[in-house]
Amino acid sequence: MAYKYQMYQKEYNKWYWRFIAPNNRTMAESAYGYETDESCLKAIRNIQKESGRSKITKIVPEEKANQ
Repeated sequence: MAYKYQMYQKEYNKWYWRFIAPNNRTMAESAYGYETDESCLKAIRNIQKESGRSKITKIVPEEKANQ
């Protein structure tokens, strides 16, 4: 089974997406509700396009950084 995106409607008829792992667990989901399914799909396409160029940043709490 492959990784996949799901689009679904929730409160106020807004559209949301979730990214599903091969074990069928949700790895990520939209925090924002989109007005149309087309705008939700556009957000997914943007994530697919830009994620390969994204940098990984590790956030360390200040107390640990100063030790």
